[in-house]
Amino acid sequence: MKFRQHLAALVTTTALLTGLGAVAATGTASAATTATCHKYSGSDKSTATGKLKGTYNLKNGVGADCGNIQSVSSSVTLNIGCYKQNPDSGVWWIYVKAGSNWGWISSDNFASFTGGSGSAGPNC
Repeated sequence: MKFRQHLAALVTTTALLTGLGAVAATGTASAATTATCHKYSGSDKSTATGKLKGTYNLKNGVGADCGNIQSVSSSVTLNIGCYKQNPDSGVWWIYVKAGSNWGWISSDNFASFTGGSGSAGPNC
């Protein structure tokens, strides 16, 4: 009799934990899909330039989920226009010109800034 009670308790506990795992996984998936691409108008307000730490994508908006315009390597000197903060993550994004294209790159990806008082230019 005791064996059946323990077995029933084990099956119930396993079912509850499995159900909670599914709820937790669903919650994680929902949170991952709530990221937003913020579209802002940038402008060429600065004489500053910048260099990247590595190769990163020039984005069409402020946020990692925004579309890619082109890939930019650390050997390219970027002309900086202005910057804007992502309201979701708090990360600052820099509006830059890479070749003939303007777009956004996270400030986390920059190795250095020159000109413009050594900063990333003015707020957009």
